[in-house]
This record gives sequence, structure tokens and C-alpha cells, in this order.
Amino acid sequence: MTCKTNDRNTERHSWCDMCEIVGVRHITTKRRPMLKRIPSHMYRHALSALVGLLGWSLLCLSHIDHASARPKSKKHSTRVSRAQLSKRGFGAQTTFDRKQLTRKLNRILRSRKLRGARVGLIVTDRDGHPLYQKNAKKLYIPASNTKIFTIAAALHTLGPQYQYTTKIYGTRPIDKNGVLRGDLYIKGSGDPLLRSEELWRITRDLYNLGLRKITGRVKFDASVFDRKRFGKGWKDHNHERYRPYLAATGGLSMNFNTITITIHPGKVGKKARITIDPPSRYVRKVINLTKTVTSVGRIKAKIRMRGFRNREHIIIRGNIPSSAAPRSYWRRVSHPGWYTAFNLVYFLRQQRIRVNRWPRRSRVPGNAVELHRYVSPLLTTSLQYAGKYSSNFVTEQVLKTMGAEKYNAPGTWKKGLRVVQTFLKKHGIMPKEYTMQNGSGLGRGNRFSPLQIATLLKGMLADLSTRPDFLTVLPVAGKDGTLRNRMLSIKSTLRAKTGTIDGVSSLSGYVQTRDKRMLIFSICMNGKLRQVKLFRRLQNKIGAVLAAYPWKK
Repeated sequence: MTCKTNDRNTERHSWCDMCEIVGVRHITTKRRPMLKRIPSHMYRHALSALVGLLGWSLLCLSHIDHASARPKSKKHSTRVSRAQLSKRGFGAQTTFDRKQLTRKLNRILRSRKLRGARVGLIVTDRDGHPLYQKNAKKLYIPASNTKIFTIAAALHTLGPQYQYTTKIYGTRPIDKNGVLRGDLYIKGSGDPLLRSEELWRITRDLYNLGLRKITGRVKFDASVFDRKRFGKGWKDHNHERYRPYLAATGGLSMNFNTITITIHPGKVGKKARITIDPPSRYVRKVINLTKTVTSVGRIKAKIRMRGFRNREHIIIRGNIPSSAAPRSYWRRVSHPGWYTAFNLVYFLRQQRIRVNRWPRRSRVPGNAVELHRYVSPLLTTSLQYAGKYSSNFVTEQVLKTMGAEKYNAPGTWKKGLRVVQTFLKKHGIMPKEYTMQNGSGLGRGNRFSPLQIATLLKGMLADLSTRPDFLTVLPVAGKDGTLRNRMLSIKSTLRAKTGTIDGVSSLSGYVQTRDKRMLIFSICMNGKLRQVKLFRRLQNKIGAVLAAYPWKK
């Protein structure tokens, strides 16, 4: 683009200065007189320049207006209100309605059917501030709520990653021909989850190592625990002393120290068929006093275990309906070490490893050679049986393990309770303020208050190193464990440990409300045997009330 100025008199006329602004090439011409009329293209140049300047001005003004519209950088400008946090579920809720909570809980506990019963209840927030209390400082029989203290102490003392190790030793190494010239030793560590499957795997591994024959005997070492198999409180349940929930403890145990007895109907007028699992020589004799009859119904039999030296007799009585389906019973064994050793011999012979069928008790000699070892799952897995399924056997095994680890073998009830006592002191629960006879809550000699239970629950919630594992071992309402068929309306929002013996029912744990609050509660109810079902119904109502907060008007 060029400037076609027809100025012949001057080298450069004044109006063509605009050519430099708008970038137009200027062509000089000969001098000529200046014309009075302004050329039309000058207007175009000037207009385009003005439009460009106007555009830059408007752009600058828009930036100034945008900057002035920004809020001033004050601290409160970036904060979110409590109401907004509450809506978003971040825990910044309004004050808890204690009056309404008190009315609702009092209405539940005024039931006429509770006459003669002792009830203690406490509800706190996650920081331990009480929201409701009733007889919270009084001592009650907590039943299996005692396991809360044992589980918490085990996680703190042993750690969630703790594992049991069962070791196999030989007097000498296995030779080239697969012969162990001497004895085979199995040394227990108190593993509560050693079962037939694990024992079979151990014998299979020995076969894979080349073992084909043992010239000596199988010997077992259970010295990690003392020989006291039954603790304080077992005699309170003496009328059910053969039941599996009263299983003996032992440094070497298997199948929760229980044996499975299955009854199959026979021909009418004949005896029923009995099968034992595992079918080892630990059971010396089965005395079958049953009779198959033509009646219709479920199998009901009376089974007794009678000790005979280091083995047992099984006595079975009852009329067995011919049309009934087979039924299995579980009964405790009285000699855990011998029971495991006899079963080890059985599984070795199943693997075609030749061995003398009669085991012996003996400590592992110092010059023995380690042949194999079995490592159990993590402690958290074991504690799930204690928490979710309320296994007394697992809890007592863990209690003795704490004693053995802290104060050296053999582990005893006294040493284990001493470990728990030291742990509870750290949470402000003094020994003179409670009574603890065992780790599982068996018997009627244990005494704790709802406030003490809630205090420990608050402490476990604040300890990040054990909190996930502790929450994992508690039953979940409507999902698993002893709460799988309870409080289905608030499924998954409540985690709590149950406790039940004759005339006693307890429930303690955590519940999440509708506005995402975490509440801690403990309910202890002591009364008559026939009131246990009522206690459970009332506990379910209390759990539903807490989970439904804030309540609809």
C-alpha cells in the first residue's frame, strides 16, 4: 500500500506524517504548490488510527474494572460457614440436641419388663464429652465386652503385624533316602488358628522335602504356655462344660481345641452311624448308645466327653429320627497338645510317611535341626475371631501370648492380665476400679462400668497406629459377626462388640449418625435369664435412635 500524494513542490508534505503511523509507504514527488483541499485518503488514515487507539483504551479500561471488582484479601473471605460444612458432611455440626436425646432414651429404658434389671448406659461424642448417662459409673458383669480390653491391649502390645510360628524339628537332618533317623518334634507358639488344613499343609511340605520315614516318634512341645488349661470363670458354666465355647487353652492347639461329631440316621431299630473329624487315634473309643426310630424331626442327641489318660471317650445317647438329615456337633477336647500330636501322626501317615502311631510329650533338645516352619496370618485376622465371632478360645490364647512375650515363657493368665492392667493404666483406668478374672468375659466374676468401656473406646479411636485394625475386628450391624442379624435398618453404620451370658447382655462400640457424627456408646444390662432377648431388643432400639440423629420432627 502506497501513499499517492501528488505534492510536487515539497520533498514531503506535512500530512504524510500520518503515513508513518499507519505504515503506508510514502512516494516522494516533485515540488508543487500545496492544494487547499485535503485529500480524501487522509481521512481514511486518520480514522483507522483513531479506531486503533480507541480499541486499546477500551481494553485497558476493562482490565482496570475487573481488578477493582475482586474482593479484598481478608481472612474471612476464604472461610466456609459452619452451616456449609455441615451440609457437605465435614463434621462442623451444630450443637447436639441433648434434651431430645434424653427424652428418647429415657422412653426406651422405662419399659416395665426391665423391672428387677440393672441397666447402665453412656453416650459420648468422639472426644469423650458425655451426651447421656445413666448409672454409667456403676460396675456390671460385661460378659464378652471384656474382650474389648484384651483386644485393645493385644494390638498395643503385640502389634497388628504379629504372627505365630509353628516349627518342625528333627533329631538329625533327613538323609538321602528320605529317612529321619530319630524323632520329629512339633513346637507350638500358641497359634489359635492352626487347623486341620494347616496341619495337612505342614505334612505335605515335609513330604516335598523328601521325608518318607521316621524311625523314632512324633513328639510335641507346648511349653510356651503353662499346663493350666481352664481359667477362672469356667466353673460358672459347668452345666455346659463340653461345649466348644469352654475350650481349653494350650501352647499347641488345633481346630480351636474342638472335635466334630456327625450323627447319621441308620436303619429303624438300629444304632445311628457316627463319624469323627479328624479321625485320629486321640478318640480312644466311641460309645454309641443311640437308636434310630420312625419319628419325624431333627436329630437331638446328648454327647459327653470322658477323659482317659491323655485321650478321650465319646458317649452318645438319643433317639435318632430315620428321616432326619445328618447333624454335626462340636465338643471341646481336654488335652490340646496330645490332640494335635495324634492328628499330626494321622496326616503324616496320610502322606505315606511311615511313623510310629503313638506320640509323646517332650521339649525340643538344643541340638535339634529345624526342618520346617509354618507362619500364621497376621494378629488382626486372629482378633477378628475374638471380636466379630466372640471366640473365647482365641481371646484366651492371645492373652497368654501377651504374657509370654512380655514376661517370657511360659505364658499364664496372671502374666497376661498384668499386661492388660498396665495398658489400662495408660488410659486412666486404675486396677482398683474394676475386676478382671480372664480375657474373654467367661463367668460372673468380671466387673467393668460403661464409663470405663467408653473411655477405652475413645482412646482406641484416637490412636492412629491401631485404630484401623481395632475397627476391623468389631462386628458390623446387619453385615457380619454377632450383629449380622441385628439392627438391619441401620446396616453398616454401627460397629460394636456384643456380650451375652445367662442373664447378661452388653453392647459397646461406635455409631455414625445421619449428619456424619461419630458417637461412642456402652450399654450394660444385668438381670434374669429370660430377660436377655428383651435386652437385645432395647439395645437395637437405642442403636437405631443414635444412628437416626438429627431426628425428623
